[in-house]
Amino acid sequence: MWTKTELRDLAKSQIIEVTFKKKNGDVRVMDCTLLEKYLPPQQDIEVTTTADNPNVLAVWDVGVSGWRSFRIDSIISITKSPKSMLRFY
Repeated sequence: MWTKTELRDLAKSQIIEVTFKKKNGDVRVMDCTLLEKYLPPQQDIEVTTTADNPNVLAVWDVGVSGWRSFRIDSIISITKSPKSMLRFY
C-alpha cells in the first residue's frame, strides 16, 4: 500500500501511470505528475478551507491538462508512464 507522501514524491519526480477505481466503479488509467515543468503557472493563491485529506492525492493529468484527484486506497497499479519519455512544451 502506498502512502500519500510516497505517491507525491514519485509524482514530483516523473510522469506516472495510475490505474484506479473511480467512486462509480469504473476503472480509469491516468498519466499524471507533479513535476513543476508540466504544471500551469500559479495565478492566485487560494486559502484552503478544508482539511487535507490523507487518503486523496491531487495531481496534474497530462492527458487532459487539468487537475484531477484519486483516492489512494482505490489504486490498482502504478507504473512509469510511457509519456515520461516525451517532451511537453
